[in-house]
Amino acid sequence: MMNLVERYKQSKEPNAASLVVAYEYGLKSLMEVYEASKQVEIAPF
Repeated sequence: MMNLVERYKQSKEPNAASLVVAYEYGLKSLMEVYEASKQVEIAPF
C-alpha cells in the first residue's frame, strides 16, 4: 500500500493529490486498528 501512495505522490494525474490523502488516511486508520487489536483487554474483576 505504501508503494501505491508513493506512486500517486509522483503522478501527474489531476486527482492524484486526493488519492494520496485518502490512502494515507486509510492506512493510518488501519494501523491504529491493528495496534488496538494487539492490546490485551484487562477484565475489571
